[in-house]
Amino acid sequence: MKKVILFIYRESVGELNVALPIINEFLKYENLNILFYIPSKKEYLKIDSTYKQVIKELGEIFIGKISLIKIFNKIKNNKIYLITTDKAPEFEYKQLTKTFPNAITILMHHAQSILFNEKHKSVNKNNSINDTYKPDFFIVGNKIDYDNKYFENNNYTINHNKIIFLGALNYKKSWLTYLLSKEIKDYDLERKIKQFQKIILVTTRGPHKKYLDKRDYNYQVESIIHLAKKLNNYLFIIKPHPREKLKIYKIAFKQSNNLDNLIISNLNSYRLCYYSDLVISFWSSVIQDCAITNKPVIEFHKHNKKNLDLLIEDENKIKSYFEYYGFCIHTNKIEELEKIIKNANKYKTNTEINNIAKIFFNDEVNISFGIKKILNFNKNNKKNNFTNFQYIKDLFYFLIKKKLSFF
Repeated sequence: MKKVILFIYRESVGELNVALPIINEFLKYENLNILFYIPSKKEYLKIDSTYKQVIKELGEIFIGKISLIKIFNKIKNNKIYLITTDKAPEFEYKQLTKTFPNAITILMHHAQSILFNEKHKSVNKNNSINDTYKPDFFIVGNKIDYDNKYFENNNYTINHNKIIFLGALNYKKSWLTYLLSKEIKDYDLERKIKQFQKIILVTTRGPHKKYLDKRDYNYQVESIIHLAKKLNNYLFIIKPHPREKLKIYKIAFKQSNNLDNLIISNLNSYRLCYYSDLVISFWSSVIQDCAITNKPVIEFHKHNKKNLDLLIEDENKIKSYFEYYGFCIHTNKIEELEKIIKNANKYKTNTEINNIAKIFFNDEVNISFGIKKILNFNKNNKKNNFTNFQYIKDLFYFLIKKKLSFF
């Protein structure tokens, strides 16, 4: 029987950042067919060119809910490994696990981040919905959540021996080298970079009820624009968060239209880190992504006391785990940020890289053990329940209920 991995995507490029190197690791041990399901063309278009290229090299792409019929017919006689995140699209996940009860389900968190006591709706399921999310395995990228048994304690019906700590495979040097080789170079940007003394990458995120209110967001954005006006021999490259609302983004940066040294780029974050001398981030896991590339990172963010379940109180100060574990330095003051930018060349990153490695890296022996454990796992021999008619019927009622389109 052939083996196939089906990855179900939802909406965040962070999902691909975590999942693609894991899928690539599986291919080192088995000759697997790889399929990627993306819910809509809209979501596919938001994926950057680097990840699109990697996806095409690894396997086949299927877009839209109606394409699940093609997937079902393609995988029905195979051993199926269903990989997705803890934010999997619920309709698709239910359809697949109902139709293929022998499919081995593997979940992972949708970003390479430490969760602590955070209560995601996608994780902290009530009993009725939790019946949907009963993974056979859960892949964890960091030692903190693994040792604290975070996912077992958040209503997943899964034993600790089914939690697999692989580490953050997206931080392996071999993966980063491969990823950068797939990037389509922006020659206009490369020419522009040569005109400036220093390159500052700014990774933003939009207002969010959990992370950042509009007032603080506006302050952070206005601070960056102010510094770009003042430091006109520095190029500021703005990289928006994958889920940042473009409308909000355009309004926030409209006053920067006449600044030659402030541009917006949607290139892959790792490529932009490669170009940069310093990274400024609005509290996001991209802090780790950039720090691991040997670039100094500044967390520029006003932490909100409403979000203490996402933060750590240490020495009478509220900190993110990025600062607490030594992945970056933090400021929420524009004056301090300016000083840091001007002295970017004084910051060494060996300590930050070592701090990340302690939490997010695993040795090859344990990685191999985890991958083989998943590949060799078998479920009870239950009969598949797939029929084209039943799926179309379920899809029809789902789309009417949600007022969505087929594509």
